[in-house]
Amino acid sequence: KTSADNGNTYAMYIYGYMLREGDGIAVDKKEAARYFKMSADKGNTSAMNNYGLMLYNGDGIPMNKKEAAKYFKLSADKGNTNAMNNYGFMLHEGDGIPIDMKEAIKYIKLSADQGNTNAMYIYGNTLYMGDDVPVDKVGAARYFKMSADQGNADSMYMYGLMLYEGEGTHMDRSTALHYLQNAADQGNAEAMATIQQLTAD
Repeated sequence: KTSADNGNTYAMYIYGYMLREGDGIAVDKKEAARYFKMSADKGNTSAMNNYGLMLYNGDGIPMNKKEAAKYFKLSADKGNTNAMNNYGFMLHEGDGIPIDMKEAIKYIKLSADQGNTNAMYIYGNTLYMGDDVPVDKVGAARYFKMSADQGNADSMYMYGLMLYEGEGTHMDRSTALHYLQNAADQGNAEAMATIQQLTAD
């Protein structure tokens, strides 16, 4: 706190995080938001993203999605992959800001290509469905696999299905069942139902 109050932007971010999570101190979301904003306004990209999330969810402070989008974009444009994904999602859904599919896909792909597993899943789905881009099952399978191999249960499910059917990738049913089982083990209900159906056949 002393370091944060003396102007250390990283300390402001950490102290804000501790206040929000109740990590060693009492939870105080309003104060957490204040420290995140101070750190964000001095250039800390993690603080920008976290302040954006608090604004987006109305978490301890009044909900303001337009302002959340502003902080997500600031953070995204400075390289924060979580913020890229958050901003891309808002553009995709028209959530608090106008829909802009082209920009949404740009930010989500940027985030995916920099290793964000949620963005990989969303971008894989975009390619799979042909959601404002040409359908690309091979590309979809590649993004789902990258995300699945880093532990994303939704991607495990989708990649497992694609492997099982040989859709966008070679058919490999035993590996498909492995991915589907891993997704089910992480609580993915669709994977659980699919495994029951496949093993019953």
